[in-house]
Amino acid sequence: MDTPEGLTTNWLRISHIPELIRYYQPSPGIAVDHDLMKHICMNCPFPAEVYLRGFFSFALIDEIEQAFVSVGKFVVHSEQNLQNLLDNGSESPNIRSRDAQNLISSMFRKSWESFCRMKGFYEYPFAKQLGFHITKDQIPLSMKIIWSRHGQRRSSMLRNSAGGKVWQYGVSATPYFWPFIHFRIKARVLFANLASNEAGTIIGDAGEQHRLRRSICKGWRNKAWHGRLMAFLTYISGESSSIMLPLSSLCSLIIDATPVRVTSPITTNLPDTMSDEAEEQDSSTLGNFDAEDDD
Repeated sequence: MDTPEGLTTNWLRISHIPELIRYYQPSPGIAVDHDLMKHICMNCPFPAEVYLRGFFSFALIDEIEQAFVSVGKFVVHSEQNLQNLLDNGSESPNIRSRDAQNLISSMFRKSWESFCRMKGFYEYPFAKQLGFHITKDQIPLSMKIIWSRHGQRRSSMLRNSAGGKVWQYGVSATPYFWPFIHFRIKARVLFANLASNEAGTIIGDAGEQHRLRRSICKGWRNKAWHGRLMAFLTYISGESSSIMLPLSSLCSLIIDATPVRVTSPITTNLPDTMSDEAEEQDSSTLGNFDAEDDD
């Protein structure tokens, strides 16, 4: 139909980035263990990315000295305007914009992962990304999380049992820089064995996880996935309209807690109920959207 339609994406706009990022190098005349430097960059409490003989970080020199005390002394080689570095790269240190974007993307992703760990989510390594999932310590089975849409209160579950298993919703997040700086959220579902009416051990076989997603999740429709995402974002943001991801003790990314909405010039007439939903026998899953979400 030639009628505009508002659509919700899985993009979260990054509304604020730091003005500056610093490039650190070893103090003149000081030899450092570069393998150890790489190890510290991978495991320090704030994102840092190795480049040439040094590394990029948003942290101040005091934080660097504390985190890298076992490696050696470092000094600020240069301070870079972050947006200019992303757009144009730098001559000193010499780095192309594409390489700079890759480094900054990794730092933003690490900041998201650190935030999720601080929140206590269950961390699960998928093939290319880490997923972070709601746990029994956060939300009981079948509890509804209230969220709002256009001023209307809705609710969705993030954990429940189905088919003798426990499903637990989670997400992965990837930074992108075009057409504007944002995170793209990918929905994840992780299954555990049901034990004493709660989640037991996580099922370790990747093939079994895949089979369960295809069977138990097959009845979930767009409304259900949208409701889950909104409930998850409501849970992690609380009463705030934004989410702060730390890049150092004094520096954070700020991302919108509400996904970007776009307007399609046409409307596609897609039903919420499809024929294969009749095969979904477990009413506790989101195959039956209206049963789980409040009007």
